[in-house]
Amino acid sequence: MPVTPLQAAETIHNAARTRYNLIAADGWVVQYDNAPFEPPDNSKWVQWHIEIGNSQLVQFGQSRTYRHFGEATASLFVPIESGDRDILRRADVIAAVFRNTTADGVHWRVPTVRSIGQQGQKWWRVNVVCPFFADEIQ
Repeated sequence: MPVTPLQAAETIHNAARTRYNLIAADGWVVQYDNAPFEPPDNSKWVQWHIEIGNSQLVQFGQSRTYRHFGEATASLFVPIESGDRDILRRADVIAAVFRNTTADGVHWRVPTVRSIGQQGQKWWRVNVVCPFFADEIQ
């Protein structure tokens, strides 16, 4: 099912947030795009960011199909010296929920887990990058 014409960006963002919300609990505080947020002092948290990249025309005729590519990234943070078990388990859960599935017109591909390392003085970071594409028919 294609995304809504003329509202593709909004539809994609909503679909990505809805999918992430399936697993958003479990003690992780979440920072969403353009929402007020104060990182916790000494507990795990995640920054959820959605970016639409390139778009291309994939079908031409009476109706046109535009394919929008992008990725949603969960940047996971745990306090330094708290170990990596919680952060890696969370990364695996996120990757599993987004791996090779279609929901709300967004086709999720294979996520990548990337260990970014220490961020500032307080945090250890791991990113889960979830690539996607969505078709818009006009």
